[in-house]
Amino acid sequence: MIHNIKIYKYKTLLILTLQVICSSIFMSSVNAKTLIVVSTSSPFVNITHNQARSLWLGMKKRLHNMPIIVLDQNQGKTQTEFYLGLLRKSPDEVNAYWTKLVFTEKAYPPTKLTGDKQVKEWLDLNPLAIGYIDASSLDSSVRVLLEIHLQEKLNDEK
Repeated sequence: MIHNIKIYKYKTLLILTLQVICSSIFMSSVNAKTLIVVSTSSPFVNITHNQARSLWLGMKKRLHNMPIIVLDQNQGKTQTEFYLGLLRKSPDEVNAYWTKLVFTEKAYPPTKLTGDKQVKEWLDLNPLAIGYIDASSLDSSVRVLLEIHLQEKLNDEK
């Protein structure tokens, strides 16, 4: 009988520990945040969710009546969080979308870079460019135009 109580206590402790671990993992992915950024010398000072979606889906090539260079990142955590947060599409869905547009010669995908560091370097050299980085990579070399939260709903009124 005492042995069964000890086993029950250990099982309960194990279950509670697993719940804490799982919830912390879930919360860290739910709070994932990417930032749409430009150079500090960029003429762009704001952007709405709809404008950003239009840029990254190739529907627009200008922002505030100025040409803009849209930057993307290679496959990885930042790209996945950005696509899901802004476009509500997985990387595979975005690749299929661009494959169709390129095949029909209607548009071409944004310039692909290797990661946050290269995005920031590119933005420094190109004031008319816009890109995205993980929030943990934010520094004084870029200006944030919009935060993209993985869990947030798109606000079409902006």
